[in-house]
Order: sequence, then C-alpha cells, then structure tokens
Amino acid sequence: MASDHVDIAAGWGKRDALVIGAGLHGLTTAKVLLHDSNGFFDSVTIFEKNTTIGGVWAENQIYEGLTTNSPLLTYEFPEFPYPPDIRASGVHVSAQNVNRYFHSFADHFDLTKRIRCQTQVDDISWNAATLTWTVRGVAAKGTFERQFGYIVVCTGLYNTKLTPLDDAQISQYDGIVYHSADMGEAKLRSNVVNADSVMIVGAGKSGVDLATQLALGTWRTKDRKPMQVNLLYRRPHWLVPRKIFRGTVPFEKVFFSRFISMWMPYARHPDNVHRLIADSAIGKWCTRNIFRILEDDFVKTLKHQKFRELQAKHPLSESLSGGIHVEPPGFTECVKSGRIKIIEGCLDGVQDGQIYVKGRNEEKMNIDADILLLATGFKLALPFFTDDTIKTLRLVLPDATVEDKTSFDYIRLHRLIAPTGTIHRRKDVSGKQMPYRNIAFNGFNYSLTVPIVAHVTAHWISDYFMGKIDVPDQQTVESGIDEFHAWQGKSYASNGKKGVHIGTHTTLFTDELLGDMGLHSGHVEGLPTPVRFMKEWLRPMYPRVYASVAKDRRARDEASINAAQTKLIGDKGSSEGSITEVINGFSSLVRTAVLALFCTYVLLGMFFPGLAQYTDFSVQV
Repeated sequence: MASDHVDIAAGWGKRDALVIGAGLHGLTTAKVLLHDSNGFFDSVTIFEKNTTIGGVWAENQIYEGLTTNSPLLTYEFPEFPYPPDIRASGVHVSAQNVNRYFHSFADHFDLTKRIRCQTQVDDISWNAATLTWTVRGVAAKGTFERQFGYIVVCTGLYNTKLTPLDDAQISQYDGIVYHSADMGEAKLRSNVVNADSVMIVGAGKSGVDLATQLALGTWRTKDRKPMQVNLLYRRPHWLVPRKIFRGTVPFEKVFFSRFISMWMPYARHPDNVHRLIADSAIGKWCTRNIFRILEDDFVKTLKHQKFRELQAKHPLSESLSGGIHVEPPGFTECVKSGRIKIIEGCLDGVQDGQIYVKGRNEEKMNIDADILLLATGFKLALPFFTDDTIKTLRLVLPDATVEDKTSFDYIRLHRLIAPTGTIHRRKDVSGKQMPYRNIAFNGFNYSLTVPIVAHVTAHWISDYFMGKIDVPDQQTVESGIDEFHAWQGKSYASNGKKGVHIGTHTTLFTDELLGDMGLHSGHVEGLPTPVRFMKEWLRPMYPRVYASVAKDRRARDEASINAAQTKLIGDKGSSEGSITEVINGFSSLVRTAVLALFCTYVLLGMFFPGLAQYTDFSVQV
C-alpha cells in the first residue's frame, strides 16, 4: 500500500469533506466517508442544489407510473434493504417508494442534518496556500464561500438536459416544448395531459415510459378522448421483457450473473479463462450465438414479430452499456392499437404548429402536435470547474479545449473515479503544491446495477483519500485510460464515446476496484465445492452481495496492524504463507477446470435441444 499520503495527512489542509449532490451516489458516498473511514474525516457535508434530496428520484422529478428500470432487488443500498412493504409492492419499485426509501437511508445514517439543500456550487478552485479547495456558490440565504480538504463530485450524468433544439428554434414553435426531466412538475404534467396530441422524441426509458403512460391515459380524466401519441426515434432500442425465455426467468438472474459477463470482451480480462472465452475464435463464435438466442427470445417473448419498428437493428451486445430498457406494461398493446404511433427518423425543426421530421429514408414529414416532449437525455456537465481547475485536474488532454463546460465530450478519470492530475504528488512551475488525492468523482460511470458500483466506488474513494490504494505511475495511468476508452467506444458504439459506460460488466469493474483495496468481497469464499461453484457463477449479483465491504475493510486493516505488531518473519510464518499459497493456487486451478467443464455443459444444452432439459438457468442457488 502507498504510505506517503498517510504520512502527510495530518498536515495536509483540512479533514472536512464535501459531497456535491444528494442523489443515490451522493448519499452512498457521504455514508461511507462518515461511518466507514475510521474517523479520518472531521466532518462530512452534502450540498444539493435542489429543494430536496433524491437526485432523479426527488419529489419534484418523479410522477405517477414511473418505476425503476432495474428490478427491485438490484436497485437498493447494499447495507440497507428495502422495508417489507416495498419488497412486497412488485418487481420494479415505484418512484414514490424510491424517494421514500432514500429519505429513510439519509435519516438512518444521520445524513439528513448534514445536507444543505438549495445550495448550488458555482466554482471550485484550488488554494495552494491553505492546501484546500475553495468552494463558492449560491444558497437560499445568498452567496457563500467555504474551504474543504476533500471533495467528491456526485452530480452524475443526469443533471443538465440535452435538447436538439436551441432557444431560437423553440421560439418559432406555436406549441409547448418540454423536456422529460420536467415531467415531475404537476402544472407542466397537467398541460401535457390536457393536450390532444403529443410528439415524444427519444427511444430511451423516459421516452417509452412517458409514451405508454400518456397513451394509457394514466393522468387523464375518463371523460376526455384518448390522446394521440407520436414516438419519434432514430432507431429502436432493445426492449427487455421482465421475464425472458418466453416469460419464465426474471432477466436479472441471467444478465446480472458472473456467468454472462464471462462471454463479453472486457477492457482488461481478469484471468485466462475470460480471455479464452471472450477473445478466442471459438469463444467469439459462442458469444455471437448466445446473443442471437437472447435477441430472438426478446422479440418473441414481447411479441414484437409483427412490429418491425420495435425491433432493434443493431446487435444486443452493443446496447449492454445501458441502451436496453425493460418494456413498461401496456406499451406493445398501445402500439398495436395505434394509440402510440412509431416514427423512425429525426427531428428536423419546428415552425408555427408544425414539427418537421426527416424519416428513415430521408423523406420529409410534417407532424401536428400540441406538445413537443424531448426525452433526449442529458449532457456530461461540470459547470463549476474553471478552465484552470480543469487543466489542474487533467480532466481533458493537454491540447484539448473545452468550449462548453455543460457539455463535455469525455473526461479522463482513473478507474472512472480519480482525476489523473491529482493521483501523484506534484508542484506547479512556481513550486506551489498541487492538489493530491483529495478530489474524486462518484456517479460518472453507467452500469446496469448502479447501487453496486456507487457503493464499491465510495469505499474505493475512502481508501484512496486515506492513502491505502497503490496507483501506477502516471504514464501507466494515462495509457490505461486511453485503452479503456477505446474499448468502450468499440464495445458500446456511440454510447461509449463519453467514456462512462461499463454496462453489464459491473462484476469485473467492481472486482478491479476491490482488488485495488486488497479485498475479495463479492466472491464465494472457500474451496470450490459444487454448491459454492454454482453460487459463485450463477447467482444474480444483487447489491446485498457487497454488503460486507465495510466489514472486510476493517478486517483488512486489523490484519495489517496485527502483522506489523507481531512481525511474523520467521520460518513458521514463511511456512504458513507457503501453505496458504499452495491452497490458493490449487483452489484457483480447480475453479478454472470446473468452469471450463461447466461452460461446455451449458453450450451443449443451448445448441443441442436434446440436452436443453438439463440446462436450467432458473434454478436459484
């Protein structure tokens, strides 16, 4: 472990920590810094610009009918399970219940009194004289300026709206233009509900969800005639049934297991088995056929065979960064009945009461609609960093320019967490100390199991701030970021260009973070008996699997202290160490052999119908 940071920690500025953002990532980070950092931080404060906590699940951001895209058991804090009434509410959690759950989490871990709502950060700059960060902004009572020793940015990927129209274009439209992020406002939602027709742009979760709710008349009085809903997108996304294999197996039992991640190439393969399966000719052949089976199953389970406009044309593997969405109940029926009209193309402008669309084959169309609802996503934004701070942190390449800090093309972060300009101690040309291991990001990575990544990342940040994580030399870090970004762009097509996507590779990504911390959390311990082996590779990796990270960190630290105190250097210690190495080596060898046999068994079951009865993914282990 690196020790230089620990040696100077007592004299390194202040030990006050600031978390910016009180959504899932901010609450998770604040909890870890406050309770799981061995008293390292003198105080933990959370700034939230909204009037309440919750991020995208705040009261003023949600609406009736909105649910999590992820299944219930995959979207909870690892150490704080949902209460029984929410667990009994269904497969996916309603937005109102998520909001209530976040408030309970904040109260339970003594975070509520540390949250400063209506506190917007406008500027973060480094003060070399005091070795602290100066934070300026606007709060409910006026402007403020505060000093903090440590900062974690948790504003995430969903705080600045992306729209295909500028203000000048919008002013030419006689109707009303909204963004899907505004639908939490009751007055705005009332305007949309009372319209006769609406054009929704975007095929992501928000676009499909809103189209379904409006077409079903969820918020509309029964005496009103049905609304005409037009859903415009460039290409259909992959929609996932809540249960796959013809409605028999919850999709998370397959997609959230270690087994499925083994078939997808990763930027850095953890072992030879993954490398063989993901990169060899036979492994690639198997992967293609596995995904073809899944693609065929999705279409048939959702009964999309007759709806070409609902069938994605791109491979499913390209969408695993997050471009897959659970189909909301009633969506296909609304398309079938005509209540939702699908238009493939792109928005080409607006004028008076007309919406101009360029079709899939470049044909021009004019659509009448009272409301234009833009479900077009968000921009990668860091508006509170000055140009100097961006250069200091090395968030972009030295020769790159940032024309708009509310729309970064890509930011450079080690492990998608740490700015490369702060991971090693350095001084500027005048000899002043630059920031060192005292700023990090949580929430700037997109995965299908967000709470797991947020939780493990928060613990990584805690260890990183405390000097307990070894980081490679600068050149290795920079080249590693380049390689990871190249892999993302190749694997996830256009979604990977911003460098934030890890998709279904959550287990491999978190294994890397846990490995940096010297932990083995998330794995089944002990020799690989058949039961343990099946559990390791086939169980869904729910957040609760990682509930032991804090305990494992404490055990690691205690073992390190005990080892230093007892100074076990003698032959006995060496002998015991050798025996342990032999046992671990044998265990790894057995795991590899059994895994190879298991993969062969599953493949035979998939491609030879006579053996299919013996290959059952639905078994709970």
